[in-house]
Amino acid sequence: MVMATRCASQVQAAEPIDIHYGRVTAEAPVDVKNHVGESALVGGVLGSLTARLWNTGSATGDVVTGSAVGAATGAAVESIGEWRMKGVRYTVESVKEGELHIITDQTGVRVGDCVAIESSRDHANIRRVSDVYCEAAQSGVTDQHLHERVKRSAGVCYQAKKALLGAQSAEELEQAKRRVRALCDT
Repeated sequence: MVMATRCASQVQAAEPIDIHYGRVTAEAPVDVKNHVGESALVGGVLGSLTARLWNTGSATGDVVTGSAVGAATGAAVESIGEWRMKGVRYTVESVKEGELHIITDQTGVRVGDCVAIESSRDHANIRRVSDVYCEAAQSGVTDQHLHERVKRSAGVCYQAKKALLGAQSAEELEQAKRRVRALCDT
């Protein structure tokens, strides 16, 4: 029940973002450090801060990939604390790609939810969306107006995660984390 569409976000045209719609079929708590190298994406604030530290450099789809471009600093990770290394691994059933996995610190998604997984080379995010998106994906019908709305949201989220990695002070980091939560979470 996922429709994959390669799209260039209007916010960040240089970074194409794939959007996959599907239903969450499983969720499990994970320790991110133990899942590096799996066929999964890392999203949320967690992915932004761990992207550079644990990325294996393998091809996309074969690696835990971060949710924003740039290098995470040790200070940024330390300011989040070890508890932020805990996440949730969501399994999403797609029509075209089969089973997709994403590891994130976002906890508002539940089994049965219709979600959009937004991913690019350096970005991953999962957000709940209306059941209309999954119904359309399953039937093969795309409402371009609705899809454009998701593309815009994905681009804004991507920019927020890039800003998070560019934070220079503790205050900037806190502001950037709030923006990511507001713009990227479900």
